[in-house]
Amino acid sequence: MKQRRRLALVTLVLVAVSTYAALHGHLNSSTLFGLVVETEVATRAPSRNFTTARKNMADVVQTALEVHGTTGLVLFTMLNNAFMDFAVSWLCNTAVMGHVHSHVMFVATDNQSASYLRDAWPAVHVVPVNSSHLSGDQVYSHVGYVRLMIERSHYIQGMLQAGVTVLLFEVDCVWLSNPLPLLLSDRYREADMVATVVQNRTAGGFLLLKPTPRTLQLWDRLMEQLDDLYEQTSTHSTGHLVSWRLNDQEFLSGLVKRRYGGIRVEHLPVPAFRDGQWYKLPLAQRQKRPLPVIINNNFLKLKGDKKKRAKKHGHWFLKAGNKTRECDVTAVAAVVTPG
Repeated sequence: MKQRRRLALVTLVLVAVSTYAALHGHLNSSTLFGLVVETEVATRAPSRNFTTARKNMADVVQTALEVHGTTGLVLFTMLNNAFMDFAVSWLCNTAVMGHVHSHVMFVATDNQSASYLRDAWPAVHVVPVNSSHLSGDQVYSHVGYVRLMIERSHYIQGMLQAGVTVLLFEVDCVWLSNPLPLLLSDRYREADMVATVVQNRTAGGFLLLKPTPRTLQLWDRLMEQLDDLYEQTSTHSTGHLVSWRLNDQEFLSGLVKRRYGGIRVEHLPVPAFRDGQWYKLPLAQRQKRPLPVIINNNFLKLKGDKKKRAKKHGHWFLKAGNKTRECDVTAVAAVVTPG
């Protein structure tokens, strides 16, 4: 089964690459037709919801190729309707940071979220996928959350196989300044992967992945582990509790620690890329230290608690009581460095 799923994924990526190449004059129509037929045959192998997954993967990879072809980097996150306010707050946060939005690709699990983002934020790229079973408030260490992370990881695998450089990020964070100049500097030129650290483990919430053979080998192994986890939890409801050791971040951290496939990893400086523990520091300590570049609003499970904490520290960028999700530009100007 796993072998057939991997074959199907490769052919899905092949057809997305082929479509992109044909649109840009690199393949003729007869060659493309042959590749499409090959893909249709290969993806008939049984797999979970694969009729839908086939189209979703092709749409994600083709859009990623278009963004990558223009900008050289895709900022990727997966979004459902429950986190729309966080997504818009982050967009308000980063709107003053040059061309950051031109790199962004949201994969939205419902059409309503996708339509809103396309209308309200035309500079970003949005791909709707038919994954309504992943909509709603998915709680960390529960089956629904695990499935969302597994699907997200599959899309990353597809993009890497297509030669796309991916920056995985999450919207429940604040960018106090633009991290892209540092990430793309010569300092990390030789790295296959550039990651943040949380409690001495490689974190999965802000992760630069280059499509090198070493990255691909590690990510293929990660997907084998995640596919096994999917099978183990396939009979459980989305609200079923899962061990905190069974998720994409724990698996990824273990592979990085072993330097699986010879992966070359660089970790970002902790003082500049902080986790949610930063919010627990006494005010005097926070004021003495240089401001971080990014603060991830983690170590809280409920989104209501995350929003409350962000507001308390001036890191929420939507106007209070505004149902149209209007940016609070005063709040942005108070804490965010433009550029």
